[in-house]
Amino acid sequence: MKTIIYKLHFVVFLILLIIPFITSDFSKNVISEIDNKELEKMPQLFSEGFTDNYENYLEDRIGGRNWMIKMYGIINDYTVNELAHPSYT
Repeated sequence: MKTIIYKLHFVVFLILLIIPFITSDFSKNVISEIDNKELEKMPQLFSEGFTDNYENYLEDRIGGRNWMIKMYGIINDYTVNELAHPSYT
């Protein structure tokens, strides 16, 4: 019975890891509504600073990013009464 529970936890964990990548936005020339900026473009492979540029690319386009930013602002507002969301500035 414990092995079934462990396997189920493992499958749920994998699904939670995969969902943000499946829901990512990889389309070109996208403007972020929250940041009011153009999202990072895919960096050229083997270019200088590829890892840093790719990290920025994923940070801008990861699935659920807008929702996470909104939740961060709401939680900050209710817990410490601080409006820390970019749309408030």
